[in-house]
Amino acid sequence: FLGRGKTSKCDTLIMETTFGSPEYVFPPVEKVIEEVNRLIAALFAKGIPAVLMGYPLGKSQILSHYFSIWDPVYACESVAKMNKAYSALGVSLGDDFGSYEEAKEKGLLDRKPWVLLSPLTNGRSKFLRELKGKYNAVSIAFSGWACRPGYRYAMNVDYAFPMSDHCDFNELMQLIRMCSPEKVITVHGQNKK
Repeated sequence: FLGRGKTSKCDTLIMETTFGSPEYVFPPVEKVIEEVNRLIAALFAKGIPAVLMGYPLGKSQILSHYFSIWDPVYACESVAKMNKAYSALGVSLGDDFGSYEEAKEKGLLDRKPWVLLSPLTNGRSKFLRELKGKYNAVSIAFSGWACRPGYRYAMNVDYAFPMSDHCDFNELMQLIRMCSPEKVITVHGQNKK
């Protein structure tokens, strides 16, 4: 968000600091997209489907935008619902993705490979266990928490990439420098200096 809007000097800066610790520095989004596209290409070459997981509102729309180039792409109902809301507001994200539920009913998932846009879920969930067991699908999670080495294992997913709509540590520090406040109040998250 930095650079897109104006910042003002202030006496007190109140900021959300979910990733306000030096361990949370995200790679450039372009690098993540490139790595994931290479991964999907390698999976598709082997006939293996990919399940891309992010929060249904926000992250899944980012994933919809960046990975709509694959064919076919299916979306779980909660993701499709949010994509349609974005579309109704004039933001096209590929709300014409096939429905996961419909693809499953019609046996389209048996024609591999495919990409599925799904809410973020633990690999131990019945949903992901079924996708992995029946279709040999690979799970790919997107979260700022993926900066932590154990995140992938804690979530029990095949891959995890750091991507967030929150500021990372460097962006938070940059905002503080730009605003030059006398006092910083942090909410919801880390507050290390």
